[in-house]
Amino acid sequence: MKKHFCKTAAKPEKFYVRYSKPEDAEKIIKFYMDNQHHNVRMRVEKMLTDRIDDGDVVLIENEKGDIVGSSVVYPLMGKDEHGKEVVKWQEIGTLRIIKNGYFGMFNILISAQVMRTMLVEPPEERFVAKINPAVWPMAEKIGATRWAPTQEVIDSATSTKIPVPGSGDPAENWLQVTREAMPQVARSMLHVIENPMLKHKNFKENGEQIEISFEKIDFIAKFKKEIADLAKKDFGDPNQADPKQTLKDVQRRWMKRNLR
Repeated sequence: MKKHFCKTAAKPEKFYVRYSKPEDAEKIIKFYMDNQHHNVRMRVEKMLTDRIDDGDVVLIENEKGDIVGSSVVYPLMGKDEHGKEVVKWQEIGTLRIIKNGYFGMFNILISAQVMRTMLVEPPEERFVAKINPAVWPMAEKIGATRWAPTQEVIDSATSTKIPVPGSGDPAENWLQVTREAMPQVARSMLHVIENPMLKHKNFKENGEQIEISFEKIDFIAKFKKEIADLAKKDFGDPNQADPKQTLKDVQRRWMKRNLR
């Protein structure tokens, strides 16, 4: 008599999203050195270590603590209408993922980056990023739109990077995340919080999926309701961004409502 056995699916591996701490510097630098990519420009080390110290690096780690994804936000300086040097833009850069094939990792890094920076150091104007055109469909899901940078932006961003001859046109393939996109960014983050299983692109064939956890990020637990409230709002069409409506306005209203 034949016996039939049901194959039990393996427990999905768990990955943790968190922000950097000063003691992560060596580990993060090694991650970028070991996983260099022609589309990911290396940054001046002092610039990177300052960002690590300030918690401006978003990490995705496996259960052993190995980094599988990372991105960094870089404050880009410019002059405001009064001629004062300010953080005019925040550049989301050095985005590198080595756990490939899982839809959603790109948006996790971007949304986690934007939400925190909006609270602690919002730019005067917008979030910006220079990206590989292949990721446009993912970027559009969080409300990012195509954007032509000014020479001031290009010069400021270039000052953070290690020079590489023949690295391409610095003015090509930029995106922006404006005030109008913030509800969509919040929806993207909320979706993963509430649906933490990410399926591999070949899930139908291999059945592979992983679990994403935000349990190491304190502000998610503290402000989940507020993130959900932001996700319900409508700030207008990201493709028709109003330059007079700044991200600092969103931050000020958020802080006034929630820090009581």
